[in-house]
Amino acid sequence: LKAVSVGYRIKGLFEGRSAGQLYSVHRNSAYFSMGMGSLLLIHDSIIGGIPFGICADIETGYFKKIGLDREMQIDISDRSLFIPEADLRSDLGGAMVWYPEVIKTESISPLRAEVNLDHALRLVTRLGSKQGLGELSLILDDLFLGRSSRCKQLNRLCQACFEPLAELIAGIKKNDLLLVEHSLPSLIGLGIGLTPSMDDLITGLISTLNLFCDRLPGGCEFVSAVGRSICKLSNSKTTAVSQNNLMFASQGDRFELLDDLIRSIHFSSGKDLFVKDGRLVSFGATSGTELAIGLLLGMKFVLAERYATN
Repeated sequence: LKAVSVGYRIKGLFEGRSAGQLYSVHRNSAYFSMGMGSLLLIHDSIIGGIPFGICADIETGYFKKIGLDREMQIDISDRSLFIPEADLRSDLGGAMVWYPEVIKTESISPLRAEVNLDHALRLVTRLGSKQGLGELSLILDDLFLGRSSRCKQLNRLCQACFEPLAELIAGIKKNDLLLVEHSLPSLIGLGIGLTPSMDDLITGLISTLNLFCDRLPGGCEFVSAVGRSICKLSNSKTTAVSQNNLMFASQGDRFELLDDLIRSIHFSSGKDLFVKDGRLVSFGATSGTELAIGLLLGMKFVLAERYATN
């Protein structure tokens, strides 16, 4: 297994000795439980960098092909990774440490960002999954403004989340932490799968708010408080993988896929936007679409001047 990069949040794992066991295995990735609630993700390079992941050159279906199965042990020492039962080894000595790129928000053109945001939303609607919360892309402006008239046209999951999600949005607009905390129990863990749909949306949302927190009325202090509330509630309301994602996102960490789309919205042409949007929404069954919707919702807060008179 050839490792390309190691997420900066887990580089400490390889400076000593650690052990864990397989938590879940998928077509292009595998999660390992490393104790104390922490997870390690080994994934293909298509996903890009992840703060808690090892990015590797692997073919689709590789992990199942070699017989990787639940509860297999993983040992890490001397910058090497070994899974004895699957006879899988990886030398991490040549892997770079991956850090999110710095996005210089002060050089952003609001007009370009606004045009590209609308374009990105249309692309998500066209290319993204219609399952899970994908249909929210059809009414994202209404959701941001708290207008529910078209909500009944959507699937049951979208209808179920609309009211508490609109409350969360209102709480962030008003810098009202009590309103935010009132909405979260009805949202975190909503949906099915390894990362429930609403958790993916919130991951995209809080990642974006953290990046642009200095541009928001409540500033970075309020966004950090929202992140702490998300982390606290996710301890008991969702899956271990989703909790892990929410924790890192709430601390300001982002997936490379999210950064790529954010950069495209602010600095790129329509063609590049199509490529980056398409790459994100193709991630997972519905997760990429829901991450994208959360990101686009977060961008609406950043460009909120447009809505100030409504």
